[in-house]
Amino acid sequence: MNFRNEEIAAVLRRWLERFSPPASIKDNPRAAQDSADALLRILLKYAPPADYVPWAHRALDQTEVQMKTRAWPTVHELGAACINMRKDEPKRGEAAQTADPFEAAARRIHNGDAVGDMWIYGHHAHEIVNRGLVTEAQLQGYRSGLFFQMKNAWGEDTAVAAEAEFRRRHAASAPIYERVGAA
Repeated sequence: MNFRNEEIAAVLRRWLERFSPPASIKDNPRAAQDSADALLRILLKYAPPADYVPWAHRALDQTEVQMKTRAWPTVHELGAACINMRKDEPKRGEAAQTADPFEAAARRIHNGDAVGDMWIYGHHAHEIVNRGLVTEAQLQGYRSGLFFQMKNAWGEDTAVAAEAEFRRRHAASAPIYERVGAA
């Protein structure tokens, strides 16, 4: 499972803890896990590629508003909430398509808003710095925040390993970016 999927799964797991599995599966751990996995697949299907954690929280909040019991929602209920959220996105998305995504990410960083890990590690991070839109110091603050989020979600050992992989990929993408940028 990739980082995006893991983070969305962590949000869903925490949210589901507040509710009871449906009565028909409460004594069947395998069926409860299958039900939770089905809900996760819906979130993963509709979640955007960036800013997915705040989106997942909004989707689950919207689902909760529509729920009538303290039991887990059905796939249909969660899917309907996700679809309704997507209906509003084209209006915002049209403006976003005409804007430079690097400038949009830089604005989010300057405002202290969440950004996807692609903006703080890897070739996008190299370009956003090389274009002078943000500084390495600003990205370092986001990298630190990402580490602590991973540590809280997965534990220190996994967070250290994930950060090492992010750093390795970031370092490996530097020469690629410089060759492309110099051309």
